[in-house]
Amino acid sequence: MKKVLFVGNLSFSRGKLDGQTVKTRMILSSLVKKYDENHVKIIDTDDRDIFLVFRILYHMIFVNSFYYLPGVMQVKYLTIPVSIWSVLTFTNIHYIVVGGWLPQLLKKNTLLVYFMRLYKSVSVELDSMRQILADMKLNAFVLTNFRAYSTQDVNENKRVITNSPMKLVFFSRVMTEKGIFDAIAVANQLNLSLDIYGPMCFTLHSDSVKFKSMCKKNVKYKGVLDGSNIVESLKNYDVLLFPTTYEGEGYPGAIVDACFSGLLVIASDWKYNKEILEKYDVGFVMDDYVKDCCFTLGAISEEELKNYRNNAINASSHFTTSAFDEWFLRVND
Repeated sequence: MKKVLFVGNLSFSRGKLDGQTVKTRMILSSLVKKYDENHVKIIDTDDRDIFLVFRILYHMIFVNSFYYLPGVMQVKYLTIPVSIWSVLTFTNIHYIVVGGWLPQLLKKNTLLVYFMRLYKSVSVELDSMRQILADMKLNAFVLTNFRAYSTQDVNENKRVITNSPMKLVFFSRVMTEKGIFDAIAVANQLNLSLDIYGPMCFTLHSDSVKFKSMCKKNVKYKGVLDGSNIVESLKNYDVLLFPTTYEGEGYPGAIVDACFSGLLVIASDWKYNKEILEKYDVGFVMDDYVKDCCFTLGAISEEELKNYRNNAINASSHFTTSAFDEWFLRVND
């Protein structure tokens, strides 16, 4: 059995939960099923190890393949040494990108592009990103965001009757950049209930105070959902509000979870949101989020809402672990 090295932000010790850690854990879980846990050496970058680069280079000596999901800073200082070392150790590097920031970073750092050409694969979340990297002559692939949910179970448990009045949900990190205040404004203007799930990650204390003061009557903060209970909780709503302006946004896991839960997605016209929602016809993007969202939700009929929710359930078939299985075969061909 081949041995592999896996490096990524798992945050097992701190228990951090966000799009990066969720995806990293999902990839690791899927890889372990391919290689067997005893043949996978794991390094958690969240441990803040000052000797990280040396640990990686050491373990590369003993493995055939190296799968890693680095952050921005790690890409900047790890790419050159691990690329050179991979040639000397005959190690296949599979770089799996979390988020949508890599194409822009590489446009500004052409030296990194040169060394990444030594990678066996660079996998991004959307085909538009893949095309940019392919034009840079990288071995680019697509690995969409995916979940280990069973589509059959979701369909069997799906409640097809919409709520009256409509129920809104916000499911993401609770922070200004993710658009939490716009989501609350929509709920207040439409006089609809909004339940909020996710870790509070405000950078400014004043924003945290503001948020807590706004959680009253129709707006409720309900904490962080357990990973095994996401679909069971979200399926009780009708619409996911996603007004993000987060700079590192790629293929948002919140949209994937919304599809499995059968929710209409109302997102900001930001980064790749339009490409994702239009491909599967599961929602709308808004230019002026609060104004346009209020108009859209005020005008949508119950039948239209049901159609979008059914579209979401149908789209979820693209986000199962089979997406990983197909990708795994392609990059290891």
